[in-house]
Amino acid sequence: MDDFGSAAENLTVLCRAHIDIIKIDKSLVDQLRDEDELPQWLKALSAFLQVTPLQVIVEGVESEGQVDKLKQAGIELAQGLYFSPPLAAKAFEAFARSRQQR
Repeated sequence: MDDFGSAAENLTVLCRAHIDIIKIDKSLVDQLRDEDELPQWLKALSAFLQVTPLQVIVEGVESEGQVDKLKQAGIELAQGLYFSPPLAAKAFEAFARSRQQR
């Protein structure tokens, strides 16, 4: 399920759907400010998602502070400009190979 947290999605859809992965919308990540404490809504969302079998991915991560807050909330998978700009297929293959060698 893509863009969870946007207006088009709701808990009814989440509970009835046969999905394995949920991607948290960038609009929620944009609310994470480096200088702020971990927001209650993120704690609650993370707690809810941790009792489901869903794999959680957060999109739109742009700062180390956002990464830190997501880790504090127990969310381990993320994508965004903080990690890499969009890449063409060949460039992505090289990027992925370089990350595997670490």
